[in-house]
Amino acid sequence: MTDKQSASERWYDAHDMAGRNAFFRDLIAIFRKDHPREPFGENRRRLWQLIEQHGGSLDGRPTWLRIVSEMIDKDTVEVRQTQEDGAYKLFNLTAAETRELIGTLVP
Repeated sequence: MTDKQSASERWYDAHDMAGRNAFFRDLIAIFRKDHPREPFGENRRRLWQLIEQHGGSLDGRPTWLRIVSEMIDKDTVEVRQTQEDGAYKLFNLTAAETRELIGTLVP
């Protein structure tokens, strides 16, 4: 057993620049293995739009992101937000939304 977590086991702090940068770096690395010629790019505004569309809040509450890798072209982003009562709201972006975040073409 190693101390290093894989990208699919790690939670990233969406409000922290270092956490967000690590999230996009790991997300890009996963897709670059399968699609080495496709363009990739960070799209922070779109990330927050997708979080809001899935019922998340943009009010600055703690927001964590995790990459869920199950099969090629089916990777998704899992979002966990702390609610006012301390509970977590957990939801996933679709595989298409996840690919959109990193600038890939959705078939």
